[in-house]
Amino acid sequence: MPALLLTLLLAAGFAPVRASLPPEGASGSAGGAVVINEIQYNSASFFDTEDWVELHNPTGREIDLGGWVFADEKAAFTIPEGTTLAPDGFVVICASMALFSAAYPRAVPCIGDFNFGLSGGGETIRLFSAGGRIVDAVDYDDDKPWPNEADGRGATLELLDPSLDNAFVENWRASGPLGGTPGATNSVATGGEGPPSESGFRLEPAFPNPSAGAVTVRYALAESGAVSLRVYDARGREVARLAEGERSAGDHAVAFALSDSGTYLVRLQTPQGVRTRRLTLAR
Repeated sequence: MPALLLTLLLAAGFAPVRASLPPEGASGSAGGAVVINEIQYNSASFFDTEDWVELHNPTGREIDLGGWVFADEKAAFTIPEGTTLAPDGFVVICASMALFSAAYPRAVPCIGDFNFGLSGGGETIRLFSAGGRIVDAVDYDDDKPWPNEADGRGATLELLDPSLDNAFVENWRASGPLGGTPGATNSVATGGEGPPSESGFRLEPAFPNPSAGAVTVRYALAESGAVSLRVYDARGREVARLAEGERSAGDHAVAFALSDSGTYLVRLQTPQGVRTRRLTLAR
């Protein structure tokens, strides 16, 4: 990515992409299938790995990461050409490959060094495609409600499930194991949300995902109430209304079709709150 383009993108803060989405459901991902899945922003003094970020590919296809850019609010690292991310695979971007490899002797795919430290007080980290399009972004913090176990106490920040929106703090937890789980399924992985009785409603991952066009979205309500189930594209434009108005308690399913390849946000709003799911269409 040209330096001028990166400078302009960072200066703009990507407001045109993210602010156009409804504020309750603004997605951390705005353009791709690669997910920022685990973050080590302040490693413990007794287990010093330096900073690192794990990327996960939840799709069924290999993704070429060559020329992609990982950036915080002040600096950027270009991923070397020839770097690929296997289907359902992981790769870790490290500030220090030497310290990371010493701490995790098992074979964990890693690249680096990115030669800049992530903020111990929280900041926005971003992932760009080789063409300069934002793929994912997370605005983490070291203050509550973010888990303080990841702030120099040995844990990492882990996403509960790759299908959940990583823009929301409620979808992150502190890792169980010391040093987290780089290169593997997160220790806190849930595979989705709990029964509707716990939160009043549930939005399941779209199926199939990725999709070639036809998609089914399932949701559940603990009690009858008003719902709004809509689909937005990566620019925040509404592309489909799947459900609107009063719905009965219980399980519901809506089938629909999309025509343009890309990443979409499925957003369910109920009186109890909002849930979102990412959906990738690959034709």
